Amino acid sequence: MADQKIDLSGSKLLIEGTPKTREEWAKRIGDRRESLKGDQTDRQTIYRRRYDFYIGDQASYTTIVGKVAKEKKGHANAVYNYAGKTTVKIGYGLSNNPPKVTVPARTMPEDFIETERSRTQAVEDFSEDVFKRNHFWKGAYRRACFNQVSMADAFIKVYPVNKGTADNPEWDIKIVSHEKMGNLLVGWRGDDPMEFDFVIAEEKRTVQSIFDEFGVKVPLELHEVKQDTEKQTSSHQNNGQWGVSGTAQRISLPSGKTNEPSVTLVEYDDENVYALMIGKQLIQLAFKDDKSFPKMKFWVHVPNIPQPGSPWSISDIDFLIDPQVEFNEASNDERDYIRVGAQQRYVAYNMNEFDPESLKASSGGVIFVDSPDGTAKFDPLQTNVNTFPVDSYLNRVRDVIYDLGAPKVTYGVSGADSGRSKAIDYQSMVDLLVFKRDSWELALDYVMEKIQVLGDFYFKFDFFKDPATEKFVVRHPEFDWSDILPVTQGDKVVNVLNKVTMGLPFEYAFKELGYRDVDAVLNAMRREAKDEDLMMFRSKMYQLAGGLVEAQKRAQEQIQGVNQTPGVTSAAGSAEMVTPGFGGPGAPAVNQPGPVLNQTQNQGRESSLPMAQRGGTTSFTSPRGFIERTRQNMQAAGG
Repeated sequence: MADQKIDLSGSKLLIEGTPKTREEWAKRIGDRRESLKGDQTDRQTIYRRRYDFYIGDQASYTTIVGKVAKEKKGHANAVYNYAGKTTVKIGYGLSNNPPKVTVPARTMPEDFIETERSRTQAVEDFSEDVFKRNHFWKGAYRRACFNQVSMADAFIKVYPVNKGTADNPEWDIKIVSHEKMGNLLVGWRGDDPMEFDFVIAEEKRTVQSIFDEFGVKVPLELHEVKQDTEKQTSSHQNNGQWGVSGTAQRISLPSGKTNEPSVTLVEYDDENVYALMIGKQLIQLAFKDDKSFPKMKFWVHVPNIPQPGSPWSISDIDFLIDPQVEFNEASNDERDYIRVGAQQRYVAYNMNEFDPESLKASSGGVIFVDSPDGTAKFDPLQTNVNTFPVDSYLNRVRDVIYDLGAPKVTYGVSGADSGRSKAIDYQSMVDLLVFKRDSWELALDYVMEKIQVLGDFYFKFDFFKDPATEKFVVRHPEFDWSDILPVTQGDKVVNVLNKVTMGLPFEYAFKELGYRDVDAVLNAMRREAKDEDLMMFRSKMYQLAGGLVEAQKRAQEQIQGVNQTPGVTSAAGSAEMVTPGFGGPGAPAVNQPGPVLNQTQNQGRESSLPMAQRGGTTSFTSPRGFIERTRQNMQAAGG
């Protein structure tokens, strides 16, 4: 058989078991792969549809009867890709704000608590180093986020790699994201939608990459050539009816396909076995018996929106497909309506011998009529196009798309007029991201667990063990995500300072402020504390800062006093309070976006210039700007 010609003499891979055992496992993997082909075929259909709506290639999805014939008559195919843009926005919200991962110390007896804290910190540092070496947060994590949102599921693989030799191994932990979900076959357990028995991944690999990574030589008989699919033909070519040259077909996005010789590499993974196959021949078979590999699965599932009755999730784009099609078809009808109405037509009275070809093709058609009075004339046809009902319908459909996906405020087009209403507009986006973050927390917990298992198995560090029993123990992390609603950095600083005044240690304060290397910050503070000149300057700045705060407080009190509206005396002689307002009794504290300008600053240019150029000082980033602003407010209030 051709499969037996694969040269494994220089292979770097481990093949365990007897020839009979290898043959049995090869048959078992082939049978399991074949049993999941039906599920794979069903999923590839919806994956193709999701991808088309993600990139905006939606021309073939239509509800128009006789679409092809209509296109040949100049049908304008308008595609406004709100569905794809919505999923991109959600993907940005996830991928641009990864969580900060910390490993808290477990509850321990007093004799072991300090050792547990130091070991916990070591586990956190080790895991963070693994993430950095794999460029996880800006690589696999980001791409998995977009797979989760657009394709409904994402899978991450955590596995060991021997960069050395069998005699002198150099182990490393790799973390990768699986890209093509259609090439993945998962043997779901059936009793739990989150659990699976095995994973089979099929991937086209070039022969050169297999030789470079595994040392396996694939014979020429097994080479497959990746054939680029023929370019899709489209009937979107204009037949010249409107007097314009035909428009080109839609340009497809780069596919990355090549004609390099390649083979299908089949990867099999379960809790007991890890294997690689080319054709029907195993090129690797490793038993996870805690000798060469730890007894664990390498794959982690990141679900999206639950689909009751199925372990596969629902994509965010699925709910937007139908309204997106309806929106585009309505847009096409509107464009046809405008196009037809905008073409200038003519009426020929008693001019049967007139040749319409003598007119420019772009001027439209000629209508021949007989005039009752027998006169011959040639007039343009008056047309009237009213698109307002169509526009209203399109706006309603677009609002439906917004309501199902990301709200308008996410695109910066909200008409909200207050902070509370904007927060309400953001609520649907908050719900989306919080739900997906919970899924990621569960997946990242599994990833951290696998990192610790592999780290203990291959590196034998003491900090992976329990200080009381000196046995391996898994430490589960905690995740700190950034705020979804817009929060200024100044608000974060104020919140942390309030906690510090309550006794929060600097270590936790700097963590909340976003510093990843807290120890480096604390060491820098210790070095500065030994500098006498710098400490003297800092003491003066502390005094100045306190004075600024007090001055600002007094200025606001005086301004509120000036703006107080006096009470109205009733006929009975009692003072009645006026309706509370901006300047009336009971009004809230004045929230000033800028300083109060005096008359000379306002004169002649009260509203012609922006606030920053009307003579006022709006800087809050320097003590001088803060002092000038406070002094000006006090002078305006009569202080």
